[in-house]
Amino acid sequence: MAARVAVPAPKVASSERSRPPIKARVKGKAATDKRFQRVLLQVEQQSAALRKHPPASKKAEEAQAAAKSPPNEKSAGAKAGSVDTMEAAKPNAPQTDGFEALLLAEIDKIMPKTDGEAKDLVDGKKDMTGAGAGVASQVETTARDAAAPVDQAASAPPNEGAAPSREATALPREAPVAGSPPDPSCAVPPPKPAAEVDASAKLGAVADQKREAEITDDQLSKANDPRFSAVKASEQKLQQSVQSTPGRYRAGENRALSSGVAAARGDGRAAVGAMGATARQGAGAVQTRQQAAKANDEARRKGVTDKIEAIYKNTKDKVEQLLDSLERDAVKEFDKGAKRALSGMQRRAKQRISSRA
Repeated sequence: MAARVAVPAPKVASSERSRPPIKARVKGKAATDKRFQRVLLQVEQQSAALRKHPPASKKAEEAQAAAKSPPNEKSAGAKAGSVDTMEAAKPNAPQTDGFEALLLAEIDKIMPKTDGEAKDLVDGKKDMTGAGAGVASQVETTARDAAAPVDQAASAPPNEGAAPSREATALPREAPVAGSPPDPSCAVPPPKPAAEVDASAKLGAVADQKREAEITDDQLSKANDPRFSAVKASEQKLQQSVQSTPGRYRAGENRALSSGVAAARGDGRAAVGAMGATARQGAGAVQTRQQAAKANDEARRKGVTDKIEAIYKNTKDKVEQLLDSLERDAVKEFDKGAKRALSGMQRRAKQRISSRA
């Protein structure tokens, strides 16, 4: 009864359609880092989930189902059926059995039997009261019986039980659009292996040089030579550096990684929030178009319902007017014919009298 109103899908910018996957845009070591690849996968999954939406056809169906029917839509549907019934109703064929005999009998009643009756008929002295009354009554009955199917179709109340019922379904509420930020700990490189932080290899190199020079630790300690004392002091500083370097490096590394994780966490939340806001904005735009489509469909339904009501009233009024005039017109035509027949009878009676004068 109402036209289908399409709800267009949100437009996707050409830059979004042509943009390569995130992985393809990552360069350097991050492109092969498994932990960072996990972050990229999480971002891609979140993006895909937030971009996902029902097809436009489903949203159009929801808008149409949500359109409320006019209060008289069911009644109008029943009246549409009544209009079809009235248009399809055919009058009965007039039953003329016995009509000719009745007509001849009525004619015989008023037919002059003597010259005197003929003269009275010519002079207008013959009592014609009730002449043809039986035939007129038969005409009324025949007309009424012939119009009975049409009269019954016009008189029958619209059958609302046969009209389909319809209940509007409220527009479904859009599910809250939310996403989870990626694991920030995977957005920073892992701590360096202990082997890469350990500087003890430098002590081994010094020991190798001492062996090649055939110098022992005891010689360095007992030699009364500033050069040997300087070597001994440098070796001691190196030992202290080797022992303290891993700790200092780990402390700096931890600060850098913690700062990176915090920054990644904030960036991830902001990015997912922005994607969610965009998705919510798109969903809101779709619902706005659904509301507009719903209003258009309701207006169409009301327009169709009002038109059916007008067609029903116009059809019923015309049928009732025709039925009201049918018997009257039939009797009127019969009376005209009866008057013509009586005039002809008087004329023939006059001619009969004149021929015998």
